[in-house]
Amino acid sequence: MKKGNLLVGIILILSLTMATGCKDSSEKESSDVPVRTSFAHGNPTGVWLMLATGVAESLGRNYPGSTMEVSPGNNYSNLFRMEEYKTEFGLTHTTIAYEGIMGNESFEKPLQNVGGIAVFYPSMSQFLVKEKFGITTFDEFISQKIPLKLSIGRDNMNAQIALSRLLSEYDLTFEDLEEWGCKLYTKNHKDCIEMVSDDVLDAVWTVAGAPTPALMQIATNTEMVLLDLSEDIINTMHNKYGYNPHTLAGGSYNFADNNVHSFSTFTMMAASLQTPEETAYKVTRSICENVEYISLIHSALANLTIDSLLEGMPIPLHPGAEKYYREIGLID
Repeated sequence: MKKGNLLVGIILILSLTMATGCKDSSEKESSDVPVRTSFAHGNPTGVWLMLATGVAESLGRNYPGSTMEVSPGNNYSNLFRMEEYKTEFGLTHTTIAYEGIMGNESFEKPLQNVGGIAVFYPSMSQFLVKEKFGITTFDEFISQKIPLKLSIGRDNMNAQIALSRLLSEYDLTFEDLEEWGCKLYTKNHKDCIEMVSDDVLDAVWTVAGAPTPALMQIATNTEMVLLDLSEDIINTMHNKYGYNPHTLAGGSYNFADNNVHSFSTFTMMAASLQTPEETAYKVTRSICENVEYISLIHSALANLTIDSLLEGMPIPLHPGAEKYYREIGLID
């Protein structure tokens, strides 16, 4: 009887050992398995493509053999694609993601299938005006009704949306600007450089990483100033639309000796909540463990650190991202 009990005990121990070994092997195999996923970025030649390519490279470094199919998109379409699970990951801006979660403006109903992954870099609202007009603040532009030839950014894109919202806080629209003599253009940075030089434009409104190379080039041959925004209006833009207060240090541009106060939105990465938790976990881990590499991709990312990846995150995290951030102690 004792021998029988001993034999049963040995068999049980061996069975548990084998089961544990199989479990460890399975977990290790799962943790090392390559990822196949998709990522929607921005225009085919911009910073967002460089960022998406960098994230894909980071994923491949951590999980060799992984593939991340990158495709062009924009602020809004990327969110809708994630909501409908037509892409697993996508880039957008924090203010647009906030708008989507709240179901405001361009969104007929709140997004319910999108979670946050990481926040990358700020894009500052900047109003560059020829010095000859003698104004230094946005309030002066409004109160004096300066008739500027002004580029407001491309239609339905981040810069134009931000300016439209800003004007609405003064009970104004683009049509009101035109009525007092402004001539409005929807141009990209490259076109603006030539048009300011040729005196076709007096001013450029943009939302971009600062200092912005195009604005620096514009000011090379033309005396320009950056307009300051009031604290009250910046706070309103933050409370109402989710923009972050932003102070550009004096000297960031050689034509701006003093600090310039404005607001910014951040480029962020999100994921469909239908994206598997393990996939989101691995992508988040790859970003964190290669954050130095990603910070070298473009000057806009130069200040990126692990600690900054959640600064200003406007929406709840994807469970896979949340799991990783908890593991490394970034969140409780």
